[in-house]
Amino acid sequence: MMALPQFARAALSILAFLALLAIVISCANIFTHERVFDFQVFWDAGRQAWQGKALSVWIDRALPHPPPFLLFAQPFALLPLAPALTLWVAATLALFVFACRRQLGLSGSTILAFPPTLVNGIIGQTGFLLGALYIGAARLFASHPFLAGGLLGTMVIKPQMGLLIPVALLAGREWRAFAGACCAVSLLIFLAGLAYGPYAFVAWYESLIAPAIVLMTGGPGWQKMASIFATARMLGIATNVAVAAHITIALVALVAVIRTWSANRDSSARFAVLACGTALASPYFYVYDLVFLIFPIAWCYHYSGKAWLSIVAAAALAPSAALNWFPSAFPNCAPLVSLLILLLSWATSEAAVREKVVGDGS
Repeated sequence: MMALPQFARAALSILAFLALLAIVISCANIFTHERVFDFQVFWDAGRQAWQGKALSVWIDRALPHPPPFLLFAQPFALLPLAPALTLWVAATLALFVFACRRQLGLSGSTILAFPPTLVNGIIGQTGFLLGALYIGAARLFASHPFLAGGLLGTMVIKPQMGLLIPVALLAGREWRAFAGACCAVSLLIFLAGLAYGPYAFVAWYESLIAPAIVLMTGGPGWQKMASIFATARMLGIATNVAVAAHITIALVALVAVIRTWSANRDSSARFAVLACGTALASPYFYVYDLVFLIFPIAWCYHYSGKAWLSIVAAAALAPSAALNWFPSAFPNCAPLVSLLILLLSWATSEAAVREKVVGDGS
């Protein structure tokens, strides 16, 4: 493992301080100035649910999240918008930092300096919550697979983040974890159906045309998206060719996940590859969704023998994060980072498997 030099640690501390300051200022700014941002959509949805108008969340407002997500967002709508945002960011960031420190051994400075952290903190997105669930599952997987599976199943609140999870669990023959995930998904669906009625799921499904239109037309800007499809479209590539390119890379990610989960019993290696595969599987994927790439990047830093490449990959996400606010004629490089870390973590896992086979054979 390559230790960071002192100047690099100092730079991380400065970046972390600036990121935390920007997040605090952003939250404080809501108390005095109105602006449109992502958490406001969640808060409005929660307000509608408290007023008994949950169906309008998907019929009139086309919330892209399924009904189980509203179970998490609705309690925050009991507060006015500004304190609700502050509590949401503080609580989910605390969970994310705790999970990263326990599983990855990262310092608070490293976590805060990670570029997608800044995006999530300023706009109040779901990345911290999902990242905490994912990294928490990795932490518990070896000792408490059923509970770890439950945390993975809870990611159904944002389904595109869990596309490869069932494939991974089945490929690894992790039946207890698979059962835990199924129980969590079933429980959340039951509770959401009880709270909002079964038609809420129909309304959500019918509302998915809205994010599909955003994806195909670029919506707020393809540069904000972190998928192969969006990058290809921003380069002017035809839609059908962009779809083909995305599917091709997604299949590579699928093969990597299946191979790693079937051949390697190490939980960290498995979750590192799965995180990268998830980032490459869904075409509807934004910069703020990349927050849990901190897991494979940190893992590759420690075990790949190419620590410098992990540092470059993390730094390359900085301009990607900036694209969330600044228009650009250049496509987002985040999908290339995801692909790079996928190949690096997959190769590292394969090397570990071969070494174990040779060691067992001798």
